[in-house]
Amino acid sequence: TLRIEVAANLFSTEPLTICAGDSVLIFGNYEQAAGQYSQTTQAANGCDSTHTVNLELLPIFQTLETRQLCAGDSTLIFGNYENTAGMYSQTVQSANGCDSTHTVSLELFPIFQTLETRQLCAGDSTLIFGNYENAAGLYSQTVQAFNGCDSTHTISLELLSNFQTVETRQLCAGDSTLIFGKYEHAAGLYGQTTQAANGCDSTYTITLELFPVDETRVGRQL
Repeated sequence: TLRIEVAANLFSTEPLTICAGDSVLIFGNYEQAAGQYSQTTQAANGCDSTHTVNLELLPIFQTLETRQLCAGDSTLIFGNYENTAGMYSQTVQSANGCDSTHTVSLELFPIFQTLETRQLCAGDSTLIFGNYENAAGLYSQTVQAFNGCDSTHTISLELLSNFQTVETRQLCAGDSTLIFGKYEHAAGLYGQTTQAANGCDSTYTITLELFPVDETRVGRQL
């Protein structure tokens, strides 16, 4: 009598999960792609023993947020106030145990600054932002530009000098002197205003003084 016994082959399965981008050692190799990995060896009964690893990849989460900011302002990103354009990221652990990365893209809008120079003769005035101004200095007004940021216009007001010249003339009573194209013989102030090289007034004033005539009468007896 010959009795034959058939020994069974052994099969085993192992589930394995890793985060996408990571790797795991399977049968001597580091694997990072989802799939089935099998290895067959000889069991204690001399038959095949096949072990299969089912590798699953868990997703990692990546989110992107865009923020727009006026230059000079700042915004709170991950606990810090930032005012420089760029990418800011923070990675935390999600519910599945893998990385969850949130990235903030910070963009800066320009602010607009314009400068205008005005020159004014001393004593005159000019309309600046609704007011008539006559003092030298800087005058600024800030409004909102089309992008929602500040637009500042500055006017630099400069004062040009008026020129004033004074001359004194002395004259004997009865005589005359030529003043601004006319012969004058009466004491007083004579002025003439013209335009100087800078466009402002140039005033020339002459003070005319008269010396009295000394009249002495001498009586004679014959």
